[in-house]
Amino acid sequence: MKTSQILGLLGLVILMAPSPILKTDHYDVTLTREQSNLYKIDGTSLLIQTKWCMEFAMREEAILKVEPSYSFSKGSIIFIDSERSCEVDEFLQKTRAVNGTMAKTGYSYEEVDWLLVPVDLN
Repeated sequence: MKTSQILGLLGLVILMAPSPILKTDHYDVTLTREQSNLYKIDGTSLLIQTKWCMEFAMREEAILKVEPSYSFSKGSIIFIDSERSCEVDEFLQKTRAVNGTMAKTGYSYEEVDWLLVPVDLN
């Protein structure tokens, strides 16, 4: 076999192999609305920041779609009961702040107990 044939065959095998890059993960979750556009995944320290989501969820079952890290969208939430969908803006983790940690809240700085830190789920 010639080198060009081997390379062509190798390229075909790579194209036919399942690609983890194109994978979208789906998770069954229970969500509770913390505040406007912020939903907590019940039983975890993870929160989901959404764009223009008006769903008033209280321990509501949903499907969380997490897109690959290179994708334009981070994912979406589909609420089972209402069948409404919301776009995910950011995944956050609630982390206890060190004593004396100051954060800007509105126009002033205040001492905080918790911080919301962005996380990558991929």
